[in-house]
Amino acid sequence: MISISRQKRRRGFSLIEVLVAVVILSVGLLALASLQLSLIRSSSDAKAQTVAAGLAKARIETLRSFQSLSAYRTLVATTGEASPVTLNDSGGDLGGVNFTRTTSVNRFLYNKATGLFVDLTAANSAYTTYTDIQLLALNNNDGVTSPQYVTGKDFKRVTVGVTWTDSVGDSTRRVSMEDVIDGLDPTESASLMTVLATVSSARKLEKKIADPALDAMVIPIAVGGGSESAASNPKPVVTSGRDTIQTHFDVYTYNAVSGGTANVQQVVATDVVACTCTLASPPASTVRGKRPTYWNGSRYAVPADVDATGAGSYSPPAKADPATTQSPLCTACCRDHIDPVGVKGATFSPRMVTKDVDDKVTATTHSHYLANSLGTAWTAPVANGKFSEACRVILVDGFRRTATDLSNDYFGLLATKDLSNTAYYASSSVPDATATTNYQGFVVDYLDTRFTNNSVSTTYNTSPSTSTMVTTHSLNQPATVTIGTGFTGVVSTFNVNGVTKANPAVVSTSATHNFANGDRITISGVGGMTVLNGNSYIIAGVTGSTFQLVGVDSSTYATYTSGGTAVDNRGKWLHARGLYMDYLEKDAVLAIGNAKTTCP
Repeated sequence: MISISRQKRRRGFSLIEVLVAVVILSVGLLALASLQLSLIRSSSDAKAQTVAAGLAKARIETLRSFQSLSAYRTLVATTGEASPVTLNDSGGDLGGVNFTRTTSVNRFLYNKATGLFVDLTAANSAYTTYTDIQLLALNNNDGVTSPQYVTGKDFKRVTVGVTWTDSVGDSTRRVSMEDVIDGLDPTESASLMTVLATVSSARKLEKKIADPALDAMVIPIAVGGGSESAASNPKPVVTSGRDTIQTHFDVYTYNAVSGGTANVQQVVATDVVACTCTLASPPASTVRGKRPTYWNGSRYAVPADVDATGAGSYSPPAKADPATTQSPLCTACCRDHIDPVGVKGATFSPRMVTKDVDDKVTATTHSHYLANSLGTAWTAPVANGKFSEACRVILVDGFRRTATDLSNDYFGLLATKDLSNTAYYASSSVPDATATTNYQGFVVDYLDTRFTNNSVSTTYNTSPSTSTMVTTHSLNQPATVTIGTGFTGVVSTFNVNGVTKANPAVVSTSATHNFANGDRITISGVGGMTVLNGNSYIIAGVTGSTFQLVGVDSSTYATYTSGGTAVDNRGKWLHARGLYMDYLEKDAVLAIGNAKTTCP
């Protein structure tokens, strides 16, 4: 038998098939490589664009971060760096790309007369100095056409372009940003949110205070419209050291008094400070002062920087004496409180300067003197060295600013309580109720005479005669106060015959005394418990022959042995009141005139 077998065919890849597969794979890999390169290039371009945008934004923010109007006025394309400037990536911070940044700054002003914005960049090549602009007449909101710079109407358009060469050699790649920088003092920004502080105001948080009239030492004045104005009782504030003389008080305008509280409409935080300044070592020439803050008819205006250039520019000639320990407020007081010839606008000592028709100071009689240890001034002005200065400092938008000097238009003494006391002394500094009412009527009468009923605005800064008003309101009553023959302020002296070791200490006298609770007595000549001698004490718990020393714990003192006297230092209170007035600049005068015209 013959057997025939069929062999199974073997299968595999031929060389041709392998070559075809390699070709197909190569094409795919090349496509992926091309895609990868494209992704890398796009990522690099995106990163470069991001860095370029950051460089442009940083430049704008640098220009925007000026801290004073003087700095704003000098903002030009080359402020801080040349334009164009190459930003080399020497440290790898810019992604390995070198950038070129250019900046353009165009200055515009708003012409109120035409309602148009005028580009002064090309028209006035010297605009960076901010001298008087002769090319454009602007209205200063005072009805008078003036060529002067007007705060708040000025702005600058900043355009920043950043270019670079990309990975394929394209040198036209560019990112550009544009923004507007307003010519507003940074410290004035808070005023943009200011609204009228009325009870119905929906955009301002209400601020409640204790009714100032509840303080017996405060005399509120009705200002109309249901509002009152009052100054808190001035209390000396010693900041540090023996040379500090500083008084702080707040002036409130408020309404809606109810349940012992009131709604605040306006607060003027004020400090009056005495300083020792020096002309011997003035500040560096780069130090710029501030012109005074002043009442503009509605608020205390933010002071302007001293111009870096132009008429009236100067470096402050004085500074706070570094060898004197005094209030920190003296830094601004000594630096700023000066009115040199050439400055315009509000002055620190408006009643001591002479101005021309352009509101520029042409002469000043404000000299500096140095007070000696007795508090009296030397007769000769100080030309180079220490001098004494006093300033009024007001809190304006969170900053304490040196303000214009006040004028003391009236100063008088008010009667106090207990003037009929048989011992002829006042046991309290609180003003008499009748004297308070008389004084309130006098202040309102004075203000009406000076402002409301005065049709001549040029005399708003002139004090009217007060003799008739004083008589009308019985302000000087009583005219005299009998205090007894030989009155020295000492009412009674009694011998001490014992002091307990207790809290509080109880003093006994050898005879019935006439002391009263709240009196201030001085003890001297005590034996044993000598720590009491020479000190002044407030007394309480008064009986016929004993009284307590308030706040004195004598438990650990030495035992009383003998002797001693207790002297009651009762005296007269002279309650003084001053009527202090701000000097009114033209905008405040116009505000008063407008209020009188529109008042129903």
